Amino acid sequence: MTAQNARRARWEIAGLPAYEYIALDLRQQIESGRLRPNARLPSAPKLQEKYAVSQTTIRNAITALRNQGLVMTANGSGVYVRPAGGDPRQSSARRIEVLDNVLYDPDLDDPALDELHRADGKAAPPQQVALLMDLPPGAEVIHVSRILRNSISGRRLVHQLYVPLDLVPRPRTPMPVGGEFYQFLRTTDQRPQWTEAVAARLPTPEEDRALAVPRSTPVLLTHRLTINNHGLALALEETLRSADDIRFVYALPTGRGS
Repeated sequence: MTAQNARRARWEIAGLPAYEYIALDLRQQIESGRLRPNARLPSAPKLQEKYAVSQTTIRNAITALRNQGLVMTANGSGVYVRPAGGDPRQSSARRIEVLDNVLYDPDLDDPALDELHRADGKAAPPQQVALLMDLPPGAEVIHVSRILRNSISGRRLVHQLYVPLDLVPRPRTPMPVGGEFYQFLRTTDQRPQWTEAVAARLPTPEEDRALAVPRSTPVLLTHRLTINNHGLALALEETLRSADDIRFVYALPTGRGS
């Protein structure tokens, strides 16, 4: 058996997807002290070579560790073990990434997310959604509603996608979501841009049940508006999750000089 096949056999014997096995292996190194607080993890190419996997698999493993609050990313310098006593909350990366010219949402495209419920259809949007998207009276949207559960942490989130019907008169079934949806927008010759706003509030009883949290646990409601270069709304996404054990991490854009 070659060394590469031997490495592959480890997660096959464990019955885990490759990225979960790698994340578990690195987690054990962190918890045992082999990887100490503030230590820099090996580079992605070195991890690819060690585990004989693709760049995507390593990225998914690092995303899983980041969402568990075990590592943090320093732009341009790598991935580091979070210091002892650091913030234990789950981190949600609020950005759109590009990998091999493919758009990727590290939050919604997390491979650890399982879809517990999904409903697709045409509908009149809620009043707040219509206002945020500046839709004319009587406009219809394609509405995708999902309940997602992280298979590692057990945390849930509710994701809603609203797309103007005139943008996709013949909607795909099922409608793409996450990075796949942003790629779909590219095929319509749109140049998507994003803005996002976050608000904290108390959930409704239905939201309590969907998130499987104790009653009256505060929640974070995120509105992500996708527009084109002319300012027309292409989509609105609502994400709802418990606020008691999460923090949002934003990459701030560099301002342009005059």
